[in-house]
Amino acid sequence: MAKKTKKRAGSSTGLVRLTKQKVLEGLPGPDSVRIRYAAPGEADGVAALLKAAADDLETGISKRSPTGSAGRG
Repeated sequence: MAKKTKKRAGSSTGLVRLTKQKVLEGLPGPDSVRIRYAAPGEADGVAALLKAAADDLETGISKRSPTGSAGRG
């Protein structure tokens, strides 16, 4: 007797084969934004922005924690 298999439902977004060229050029994202890898110069800028945002977040948390108001809007 043959083994029965269940057919899987397809993806609602569809399958896209990513090639190196597509990733480098970018893929269409929401609101006409292109999603792609950052170029080496851009990656440094993104890292600096993320570090600044993390520092701001840590400063805000440390200022609120001693007063016991952390986690409250």
